[in-house]
Amino acid sequence: MTRGGDAATAVRREKAMTIEETEHAVPSKDAHEADLPGVIEAFGRMPRDALVTESGLASIFGRHPSSVMRAVERRELPPPVRLFNAKMWTVGTILDYLAARLAEAERKQSQMERRLKRISP
Repeated sequence: MTRGGDAATAVRREKAMTIEETEHAVPSKDAHEADLPGVIEAFGRMPRDALVTESGLASIFGRHPSSVMRAVERRELPPPVRLFNAKMWTVGTILDYLAARLAEAERKQSQMERRLKRISP
């Protein structure tokens, strides 16, 4: 991204940290070597209102940007918003979405366990 009048520059003026500022602190990994601790560390360093671009999110997850959009299509990630023609998320939106998905998975698991208890001898 170029420095100048882009969206990241406007956000930095408001003292929000963008992925471009943390990208160098997160070691880049091969697409097949992305690990959960690196993702948690990357999100943990950013405030909830930090903007993350499509390429920044791909870098955090160690994937290609098109993989990020496929994850959105599969509803594994929330849909982005467009800002100055760039796809973006806030860290908080991503974390809240993932937390809701985890809660739903836990709820379904509990339902399954209750059903199995009812039919088990």
